[in-house]
Amino acid sequence: MKLQQRNIWIIPTKVGIIFWFLFGTLLSGCLVESGYLERIKVASVGTSTLFLDDVQVAIGDSSDTIDTNRLYSDYINSWVREEVLYQKALEVLPEDSKNIERQLAEYKRSLIIYEYEKLFMQQKLDTNVNMKRVQEYYEKHKKEFRLRYDIVKAVYLKVKKTAQDLGKVWQWYLIRSDEDRSQLEAYANMYGEDYYFGMESWTYASDLLENIPWKGVRMNDFIKRKGKFAFQDSSNVYFVNILDYRSKNTTSPIEFEKEKIKVILSNIDARSLRTRLRTELVKEAIDAGKIEKI
Repeated sequence: MKLQQRNIWIIPTKVGIIFWFLFGTLLSGCLVESGYLERIKVASVGTSTLFLDDVQVAIGDSSDTIDTNRLYSDYINSWVREEVLYQKALEVLPEDSKNIERQLAEYKRSLIIYEYEKLFMQQKLDTNVNMKRVQEYYEKHKKEFRLRYDIVKAVYLKVKKTAQDLGKVWQWYLIRSDEDRSQLEAYANMYGEDYYFGMESWTYASDLLENIPWKGVRMNDFIKRKGKFAFQDSSNVYFVNILDYRSKNTTSPIEFEKEKIKVILSNIDARSLRTRLRTELVKEAIDAGKIEKI
């Protein structure tokens, strides 16, 4: 299909751009003060015209002439490309596709409803999901909570070989008492290059342990044994204590899933509240005689 030729007029040179921008800005101000303003055309596509004051409003003020020149040129070229595309779309698209007013009205209607429902949810929805509900949901849907990866509860510490009192860490990281834990946490805060204390929380094993130089030790076997081990490289010592372990494809513990379940329950509550809102509003409208079905 041969494209229809369009008349496109723009200022072609950088000198022209700078001249017209500076001249137009000065002239516009003078004409406005005198009560007479004839708009200066800077580009056109077919019957559509871009005026200098439109460009000035779009790009704003700038004291940098080079920057203004670039912004000015970019804006005009962008306007020309978009206008050519728009006029071609008007030629090619069927009338139904060009019924933008109806589509905009439907979008506006949906957006207003969404904003009202969002405000209503913020005011009425209780986002504090208690653990009893979490536990009940977990027990009812336990089969749905399957681990895709191994998870662990663990203690991990990385320190320089030259760190002070390193010998004591070999005892503390075994976590035989609360005192060991307190001493190790204090030491990690002072000398740790990297550390993690997840004695009560689950985390993905690979995320925690992937940077440790295992030196021939099979990480999976080590994790399954809930092992305690220290590894070294040329600069650092890595202390690892696996306190608990769950393998992939087994049931995920509730502690690992509770935040996800809270989100699920909140979404259920939100849907229920939204349905109740719409039902009550319709009832109110019927009672007030606002609804008439013909």
